[in-house]
Amino acid sequence: MQTTFQIGTRILLASAFLVGISACAADDAGPATPGSPSAEAATEAAQIAAEAKELEALARALTSEMDGARERVVSGTVPLDDEAAALQAKMAELSARHDALQARIQAWEDGLHTSAGDGAWPQEPVKGKR
Repeated sequence: MQTTFQIGTRILLASAFLVGISACAADDAGPATPGSPSAEAATEAAQIAAEAKELEALARALTSEMDGARERVVSGTVPLDDEAAALQAKMAELSARHDALQARIQAWEDGLHTSAGDGAWPQEPVKGKR
C-alpha cells in the first residue's frame, strides 16, 4: 500500500503534467474551438486536475488525522486497533480514488494519442532498460 506522501506526490506530478498538456491545446491562434477534440481534451484535463486537487487535500487531511490518532493512542483515549482501523479504511478509500484517477489519466492520454494518429503509441516503458 502506498503512503499518503507517495499518493500526494503522484497527484501533484499528474496535475503538473495535465496543466502542461492542456496548455498545448491552445496554439498561437488562441484557444481550441468549442466542441473540437482539443477543447474536449482540455476540458477533461481541467476536470482531472480538479479531482487531483481534491485527492491532494484528502491525503493532507489523512496525514493530519494520523497525528491526532497518534496523540489519542498515546494518551490512552482510544485503543490503537480502533484508530488503526479507521485510518486504514480512509487510506483504502484514498488509494481506490487515486487508482481511479490514474486510470482516468491513462484513458485520457491514450485518447490524445489515438486521436492524433500516433502510430508509436503505446510506448514500452523505459524503466530498467538503460
